[in-house]
Amino acid sequence: MTEKHETHTLEKCPQEPRIKQIEIENKDVLIKVSVMVNDINYIKAGIDRVECLIADKYVLKSDFDPVRRIVYGTTALILTSVIVALIALVVNHG
Repeated sequence: MTEKHETHTLEKCPQEPRIKQIEIENKDVLIKVSVMVNDINYIKAGIDRVECLIADKYVLKSDFDPVRRIVYGTTALILTSVIVALIALVVNHG
């Protein structure tokens, strides 16, 4: 009966260092997860800042479309009048 007790005690002893190793690994994992959570929160704050900058300083495409049409139309009109004037110059001198 003494042999069984000693065998049972010997079986538990090698597991104790393994349990401590698992506890250390779990603490490492918890630290890594908490660092990841902090990183994610920092990234979210950065995205919020970028969204505020975009909302304050940039124009939406739908808001810019009328301005674009006016500018392109005016540019096309000016280029067309320059080309017509050049053609009129060539025809009148020729």
